[in-house]
Amino acid sequence: MADNRKIWLYCSSLSFSQAHYILRKVVGSAVARELLLDIADIVTIVAVDSRNVNDALRSSLTDFEDALQYHAVIAENPAIEAIVTRDPKGFAAGALPVLTPPAALAAVLG
Repeated sequence: MADNRKIWLYCSSLSFSQAHYILRKVVGSAVARELLLDIADIVTIVAVDSRNVNDALRSSLTDFEDALQYHAVIAENPAIEAIVTRDPKGFAAGALPVLTPPAALAAVLG
């Protein structure tokens, strides 16, 4: 769905660093980079900048890493409709609806 732009996906650059760190331990750095290149083709990568860090530090979101993700994405596109995460608790204080991946897929497939 994202590859044919029926939906738009945003992902912070921070997520790519974290994913590479984990993937390289499992599949090696070369394969990890190939996998992340495939993902990069279907998402809009959002940079985390100093404004996002300051917003996250002042945020009511209690998980700092989640706050960084949240503020980077809403700064990039204020029209974002929802956050999709395996850990909804970290985004509970945000203004956006928070969906688990299965719930997001169900919502898209409707």
